[in-house]
Amino acid sequence: MIYLIGGSPRCGKTILSKKVGRKMKISVVSTDALRKMVLPMVPKSELKKKFPQTNMPTPKNKFRFDVYSSKELLKAQLVESKTMWPSVTAFIESLIYREQDYVIEGVHLFPGLVNQLKKTKYWKNLRVVYLIKENLDNIASGFSMNKDVFDWMYPFIKNDAKRLAKAAEMVREKSLYIKRETKKMNLKLYNTEDDFNKVMKEAQNYLTK
Repeated sequence: MIYLIGGSPRCGKTILSKKVGRKMKISVVSTDALRKMVLPMVPKSELKKKFPQTNMPTPKNKFRFDVYSSKELLKAQLVESKTMWPSVTAFIESLIYREQDYVIEGVHLFPGLVNQLKKTKYWKNLRVVYLIKENLDNIASGFSMNKDVFDWMYPFIKNDAKRLAKAAEMVREKSLYIKRETKKMNLKLYNTEDDFNKVMKEAQNYLTK
């Protein structure tokens, strides 16, 4: 079985992936790692078009969301995810063919892409969930939680209220998009902002039942 865990940043994808991986005794991979493998294979002439975030310059001591709106960042990530999708699909198909169970998690697993797999013979070998948060205050407070999980962003935003608010808006923008898409495509969605541990358990049980 291949377990796909998508959703917005800071909503629990990595935590849930590790829980499922430990329970099922299988490996976990992030789409961020797959992105690093796909990126060098794209011709330089096509890089701006296929990986637009590589052409979004950010001044020193700034974060991307300091310079670009959450809508601009979402649009760029959608393009990059579409670029990566053939490679992600090939990876999934190879794992299923070899009868290898795996957890794949990441922000690049947009519902519209994953939904394409419903039309393939591989769908029966997949279990999919999405994690989101919608409330800006809850999102902002969540950046300081889960200190046992690596978080490169929080140390740089914790003392900057404006930057923290922009980071929260970025999470919310993507969450609302995913919420709309999962509803249209009948994919499982969990909001993790209220009782995080309870929802994590529910999502884990759904995936591994």
